[in-house]
Amino acid sequence: MASEKEYRDLFDRVAALRGRVANELSGELSTNPELADAIVKQLDEMLTAVDTAERTVPSSPDGGLAQLVGIGTEAAAELGQARMPRGVDQYDESVASERMLAVGDLYYLYQHERIGVFRVVQKLQELFQGGAIRLSDWPGAYGLYRFDRRDVLRYTRKDRSAAYRRILGYGRGFGSARSRPNIDFHRLFVHFANQVTLFWRDKRISDVIRARVYDPSFGSIAVVRRAGLDLRNNLKFTPTGISTCCAWR
Repeated sequence: MASEKEYRDLFDRVAALRGRVANELSGELSTNPELADAIVKQLDEMLTAVDTAERTVPSSPDGGLAQLVGIGTEAAAELGQARMPRGVDQYDESVASERMLAVGDLYYLYQHERIGVFRVVQKLQELFQGGAIRLSDWPGAYGLYRFDRRDVLRYTRKDRSAAYRRILGYGRGFGSARSRPNIDFHRLFVHFANQVTLFWRDKRISDVIRARVYDPSFGSIAVVRRAGLDLRNNLKFTPTGISTCCAWR
C-alpha cells in the first residue's frame, strides 16, 4: 500500500496533467467536446489501473494500524508516512437487490389491491363454488382450480395489509407485530419520480439545441441521483419480513 503522501501526490500530478491538457487544447476542446470526453476517460482509466495495481500488493496484517498509531519499529513519524488503504468497496455496490425486488413486487401487489383484483377473484371463486358460474373446462376453470389448490401458500388479506403498512406506509395503524410504519416511502418515491420526469423532459427539449446531451453532468442529474439515493437508503434499512416467492390472495 502506498503512503498517504504518495497517494495525495498522485492525485496532484493527475490534476496538474488535466490542467495542462486543458490549457494547451483549449481551442480544440471548445469546438470538439468529444475530445474532452476522450481525454477525461483516458485519465480515469489511468487512475483505475493504478488502483488495481495497488490492490495486488500485499499489505501488513494489521492494515497499517500499528504504523498509524506509532507502535513498533515502522511507526510513522509524520501523518503523511502512514499507509493509505486502497480497494474500499463502493457504497452504491453494497445494496442487496433482493430487498429492492421484494419492495417492487409488494408495490405492484398494492396497486392490484387498490383496483380490486383480489376481491374479484375471490368473488369469482365463490360464484363458481356456489354453482352460479358454470365452468367445466378451458383456462377460466383451470385458473380457479389452481387458485383454490394454492390457498395454503398465499398470504391472507390481513397479512398483506400489515406488509403494506410496514414497508410502504400505506393504510392505517401499525404494521405486523406493532412495527413502525415506513411513512417516508411515499414522499421519497413521489419525489424521485418527479425528478426523473423533469430531467427527461428537459433532456428531450435540449436534444436539438445542446451538444453532449449524454454528459452525466447535464441538467439536474445530481438532483435525480440524490433523490434515488434517499429512496434507496429508505428501502435498504426497512425490513420486509416477506417472501415474494409465495403467492397472495
